Amino acid sequence: RLELVGTGSVRSTAELLHVWVSGQSRVLGHDGGGVERLWQSDGRALWRVEGMALVETEEGERYRVQAGASSDDERRLDLETIFISDLSFEDGSIQPVAAPLRPRTRGSGGEPRLRFLREGREVSAQGAAEGLVTVQWLDDEGFLIERARVLALPQGFSLEGRIETGGARVSWQGLQGWQVAAVDEFGTQIEADRLDAGLVAPWQGQPTAQLRIRLIDPYGSAVMAMLDLAANETVLVDASGRIRKDAPELSLANLRGAVLLTGRAVTIDLDLRGAASARALIARRVEGETPMIKFGALAESLLGLSAERGPSVVVRDDRNRPLCTIRRSQTVPFVNDGKALFASLAADAFAVARPLLHPETELALTQIGSGLFQLPTPPDGPYLVYCRKGDAVVTRPWLIDAPVGGGSSSTTTRLQANSLISKEDERRLAIQEELSRIADRTASSAELSHLIRVVASLKGLSPRALDLTRELPSCPKLLCRLLLAASPERLEAILTLERDLPFLWMALPVDAWKQAAGAEWDRAVQELSTVFDSAQASKQATMQMQKRFETLAERTLWFAGVSRSIGIGKTLPQDLRSVAQNMYAFATTKWTICHAALLNTLLDWAPQPGSRASITITSRCY
Repeated sequence: RLELVGTGSVRSTAELLHVWVSGQSRVLGHDGGGVERLWQSDGRALWRVEGMALVETEEGERYRVQAGASSDDERRLDLETIFISDLSFEDGSIQPVAAPLRPRTRGSGGEPRLRFLREGREVSAQGAAEGLVTVQWLDDEGFLIERARVLALPQGFSLEGRIETGGARVSWQGLQGWQVAAVDEFGTQIEADRLDAGLVAPWQGQPTAQLRIRLIDPYGSAVMAMLDLAANETVLVDASGRIRKDAPELSLANLRGAVLLTGRAVTIDLDLRGAASARALIARRVEGETPMIKFGALAESLLGLSAERGPSVVVRDDRNRPLCTIRRSQTVPFVNDGKALFASLAADAFAVARPLLHPETELALTQIGSGLFQLPTPPDGPYLVYCRKGDAVVTRPWLIDAPVGGGSSSTTTRLQANSLISKEDERRLAIQEELSRIADRTASSAELSHLIRVVASLKGLSPRALDLTRELPSCPKLLCRLLLAASPERLEAILTLERDLPFLWMALPVDAWKQAAGAEWDRAVQELSTVFDSAQASKQATMQMQKRFETLAERTLWFAGVSRSIGIGKTLPQDLRSVAQNMYAFATTKWTICHAALLNTLLDWAPQPGSRASITITSRCY
């Protein structure tokens, strides 16, 4: 590990120093010192120095490096660096300072020897007061102690950028003699409408809301920089950097890379539409630059309220102006002759198949052309086909019917068999009944593990795509058991089910939690009885349940109420008011339904006998 000790002439008490220089620089031992080149490439070289060495660059600059000195070098060049919040220079070595330039030195005796260079030519201190300048501090023998590249900017200047309908408006003050130009990614100047103290340029589009500019000082030296752009109104910028004023329809996957820009604090509404009788609205306060992916979980929660096909979420600003519509992708493949064709598929997207007989498994399909994929041969029962882009599903899952193989038909489980029923009403009823049986059975480890694996394997696929997971809310007890039985690495997948399915964990009946806890305790005792005697198995099972409840109470605040109502877990670390406020904040991100027993449990947390507490839960659903 190497530690930076200096960037010019250096004197250090360390026995060895390493010097990082350009490949064309010369490094020579001096006054008995030794040097060794350890590594070199086309552009840079690393040297080891013992004692004293002289370094000379291809530009003629000379430095002196000394290892094993009696004291460390404390000489420094001090500059009045200023902070410019909206401007970042592409050359990180340039330091912005206030004009007139007044460098100071530290750690030297007598009058320091300073040189000022502009475009490689030496200028006087007065001529270096403003603009792009290189400052060099030399010792009496002409060796460089330290150097710095600075951009001396007039005091009180301002430079700001804003996004407008016509493009990016750049305005400045206090930059007499300076020039500002908008440039593209290749450094070519963009044609812009000139103003008295500014310009309006077509914005090329950056997801980070910045405009590349060239700043030219009064002496013709240019500096490239990125200027942050604020928004006069709420602006949506898609992943390609384009300003979208057409209120586009975006899938959940398209939210990645898109940003929402505001010049002030605004309230953004997410309104559920096309969901029949289900209506809901979520409001969020944002300011500045907000990645649209942050609205993804909220949109999923709203879409999960609808039992209809193809609901949408309209995103509006505080002027009731629609910014975009979020909808799950409705793109489906054209299937023919054992192949599936997806139109306008992104180059980095790929197709997969998920067999209904093995819903926890995804099979990658072979691509045989642009958007064209070979379907499984021979298929073993019906399967879903859809496309992924990373962990996002970018097309609507499409069911392809196929016969079940002879070997599989004789070994299917009840859940698998129910998933193959052709009539939807009969299929859903059969699955609901089987889920209820699984929830009531103590010896259901295999089924619980199977369901947990299925949920964990979704990874962006809506649980509504599979009848097996879509029907989980019909059995609250089973949902509770899944959460209690899930391993730590799969716990998050189970918790996120409420984003896309019409239920809320904190609103599940307390009786369902009690029954689930009892069933999981019985299951643990049954499994532990193969190792321990009856009393020890019961003790170990109790400890396991205690640990699971404590873990969930730490992970999710709402579970503290469940834990308290059942009498398992530690004492709450917060008072009633804090818990109620946090639960309100959680509940208003989705629809708000709270079981009376859970509310009674919250009221039981009043810290002293006779104390009063009230909880107000406001629902924005209608």
